[in-house]
Amino acid sequence: MSKGKLGALFITFALLLLLIPAVAMTASADVDPITTDNYTLSADKEEYDLDVNTDLPTLRVVITVKNTGDTILFNVTVQYSTTKESIITLSPGATETLTFDLELPDFAYRQKSSGNKFTFTGTGHTFLGQALERKVDITVNIKQYFGIDAGNVTFFPQNPDAGDFVTFTFDVTNNGNGATSLRVFVIVDDKPSTNATLSLNVGANPGQKVTWIAEGGDHKIKLRFVDDGAQQSGLVVEETSEQMSISVKEEAGQDMTIIIVIVVIIIIAAIGAGVFFYFKQAKKGKEEK
Repeated sequence: MSKGKLGALFITFALLLLLIPAVAMTASADVDPITTDNYTLSADKEEYDLDVNTDLPTLRVVITVKNTGDTILFNVTVQYSTTKESIITLSPGATETLTFDLELPDFAYRQKSSGNKFTFTGTGHTFLGQALERKVDITVNIKQYFGIDAGNVTFFPQNPDAGDFVTFTFDVTNNGNGATSLRVFVIVDDKPSTNATLSLNVGANPGQKVTWIAEGGDHKIKLRFVDDGAQQSGLVVEETSEQMSISVKEEAGQDMTIIIVIVVIIIIAAIGAGVFFYFKQAKKGKEEK
């Protein structure tokens, strides 16, 4: 090969080397850049303070998705647990809101106001299929939870006389997350007879007592337990014990009292009759004279 041909090949090769980067730069300039931070996920409220009863409420949470990038997002989904909501497309600068009715699990209500976190996960896809994930947490604080369990009711004496103090003993558990007061009603033959107010700490409160003055006769008795703290908050938390049968003997002195009254009446009647007869005889004697 002549020197002229070698020189021509060398020049051609050099030109090719110079053209390759230019072509590569032109090709990459034709593709839109993919950003990794082109949408946001936020909750309308990130912390909730609840004052709840034993029923697990449904908490409504609104999640806002905003496309802050310059490309369309496809198949944007926001999910909590098994609940999922979707947006088909989200244009650059567009905002969408998704609403979730969140049923809080029971464990949240067995904790104090320490905070319970729930995470929502959002996933969006670019036009090239790139998946972008975002997360947002909400915190639920339980201000006050009420709940009582009462049982193991016994009473003494078992065979009371009328006028005796009958003591009902029972165990009660405060399932709430704060101390509360408990009102205990003694229901005798379906009518309230007496009641007492007790202070309950969190947890077990064994050996609580309430008394009733026994009335003669056969009775059906129940104890009704009302969480007074819950009632003051506009809530109804109560339990009723199983029915108990109590036979109360009449007072021993009642029969004797009746007998004495009858005897006194007879004596008074006899004295009255004697006085009447005496004056009648005296008047008759004067008339004969």
